[in-house]
Amino acid sequence: ATTDSGATTDSGDTDTDTDTEDTDTDTDTDTEEPDTVTPKDGIYLSSFKKITVDACGLDSSLQLLLETSMELQLALSKPDMEAQLLLNGQVWGDAHTCHINNANFTCPTATKVHEFPEISAKITVENKYKGTWPTNETIEGAFSVTISCDGSTDECARANKYFVETQKEAGTASTAPCKSAISFEGAWSN
Repeated sequence: ATTDSGATTDSGDTDTDTDTEDTDTDTDTDTEEPDTVTPKDGIYLSSFKKITVDACGLDSSLQLLLETSMELQLALSKPDMEAQLLLNGQVWGDAHTCHINNANFTCPTATKVHEFPEISAKITVENKYKGTWPTNETIEGAFSVTISCDGSTDECARANKYFVETQKEAGTASTAPCKSAISFEGAWSN
């Protein structure tokens, strides 16, 4: 399972890494999109607030985002935006291109498809930031890890069994389908 903004844990299976251009623009927030919100260009700094769901059992990894000086920086220059993690004010990891739809944004960070010998089902681990601008200068949203399976019920059960065994070696043991997420809030800084 994925434990940071884009690095995926190698599980020893035959997998294919793909950074995808996700055009999904919905958000995990229940906020109504105000017609008058026009996000202000510039840098937004946000901090991680709380783990909102942890069906994948990633608590210890998500907890690190709460306990360290980790921030999410979003750089908006319409129509483009990039997401970047900062640790103690320094760039950490890769920048990720975001998709903007009015006052909503989605920033896919990584997608990893796990394929297994003699099993037709595939397990997909997807990470992304999704959020909204409730006002012209504030943002809120969540970083999520979603694990899904594409295949029949029987084949997914077989794939999950193999996936869990290989993930135990990496310190996690999630099964598909599941989702874990941590919320963030922030504001325009310059």
